[in-house]
Amino acid sequence: MCNQFLERFGEREIACLTADREFVGNDWLGYLLKVPLRPFRICICENHQLKQGGQNLKAKVVFQDLQPGPHKVLRQKRQLWGHWVYITALRLEDGSLLIVATQSAPKSAITDYAKRWGIETLYQFFKVELQMLQSWCGVQAINMAGAYQLE
Repeated sequence: MCNQFLERFGEREIACLTADREFVGNDWLGYLLKVPLRPFRICICENHQLKQGGQNLKAKVVFQDLQPGPHKVLRQKRQLWGHWVYITALRLEDGSLLIVATQSAPKSAITDYAKRWGIETLYQFFKVELQMLQSWCGVQAINMAGAYQLE
């Protein structure tokens, strides 16, 4: 899918690729690291394992001391699904963690990832508006057809 997107639109305008928790796993992360599209920011779950030193720890354990407010960037790369990436996290006001994996620029990863929500919200807005417009156009076409038959 990414290859098709790049063939159609090119890669010069992509600031970074953001992906939600559904787009995870060894193969996907390996692809992103092998094909240097642009920087990526992938949200991961709290229970995903990060290799730290010689042990595997759940991400929520690594960031258990994090309080709501400023984000925390781990200084060294961690192994996630067999690949070395930077990990950064933010404790949200509801107590949950927003954890983002990236291959570069970890200090801006949370801010970059946050832009995804605005884009997704805008997309949903246009999707609803388009459905309403299509519905309205369909009604107008039926009204016009009915008016034509009456004459």
